[in-house]
Amino acid sequence: MTPRPAQRKTKIVATIGPACDDLATLTAMIAAGMNVARLNFSHGDVDQHARRLELVRQAAKASDTLIATMIDTRGVEVRTSTLTEPTVTLTPGAEFRLHADNRKGTAEGVGVSYARLADEVKPGHCVLIDDGAIELRAERREGDTLVCRVVVGGTLWPRKSINVPESILTLGFGDPVVHQNTVDEIEFAVTHEVDYIAASFIQSADDVQTVRRILRAHDARIPIIAKIESRRGVDNLDTIVTAANGTMVARGDLGVELPLAEVPGTQKKIIPTTVYNGKPAITATQMLDSTERNPKPTRAEASDVANAILDGSSAVMLSGETA
Repeated sequence: MTPRPAQRKTKIVATIGPACDDLATLTAMIAAGMNVARLNFSHGDVDQHARRLELVRQAAKASDTLIATMIDTRGVEVRTSTLTEPTVTLTPGAEFRLHADNRKGTAEGVGVSYARLADEVKPGHCVLIDDGAIELRAERREGDTLVCRVVVGGTLWPRKSINVPESILTLGFGDPVVHQNTVDEIEFAVTHEVDYIAASFIQSADDVQTVRRILRAHDARIPIIAKIESRRGVDNLDTIVTAANGTMVARGDLGVELPLAEVPGTQKKIIPTTVYNGKPAITATQMLDSTERNPKPTRAEASDVANAILDGSSAVMLSGETA
């Protein structure tokens, strides 16, 4: 195993999940260079996260290494429900329904976490699932169900993101469900003495202040990393950077909310703006995506990691690659 580098400036954030859910694997990840352990609250439950956090701390103690911890909130995201099978296959040209409830998904349709989706996505609008891996086209509304046609099919896994770049959703931090989720997540972070909160779908300085008010209500001062994931978030970058303690270039959602060709330039805007203000910038999503299937990354991925560092990233983040 490569010795843990002593003077590396760019840190490594690794997501903790089922694939590294044991002390031996976490200890090996620390030896390989993990600096921050991330818990993604879009997946798993509170008990699982608490147990994994304890395992990380045990591994850090055994390794005599300081490892920071970070929770990643759900924010104002829209996600699919769980499935009746481990995965389902969506076929191009087939009809597929998005139901405004939490029913388990099949090849015919799936529940979604946002009850007003059918109200706010108009016929003809694009619906992207799993960071754009699956593409649907909205056709009509049937009650609280949005009936779509599959344009680009593929394998659907449970609890995947939904983006509607041609539609304007009214979902925000003022939504009662989103607010309560945020309160619950912050209570977890405070109770378990987490070091950072990565706040999802931050679109304005007001969103950052909403999270900070909840922290103050719990007498906590945990640093907030604002995840930039939308056009509005990019447009309000300067005020968000001022309000937050750092940023994350969340390229998964950025890549579906913006034209794909704009993402590299947006990354090169977010990072220096954040670092210039003396705050850390984390570059995330698909850094080494192919290693989920292959033992070695591609040359393009190696270049991507190097470019993120050359752009000035304070840290790079692994998601499914480690989880």
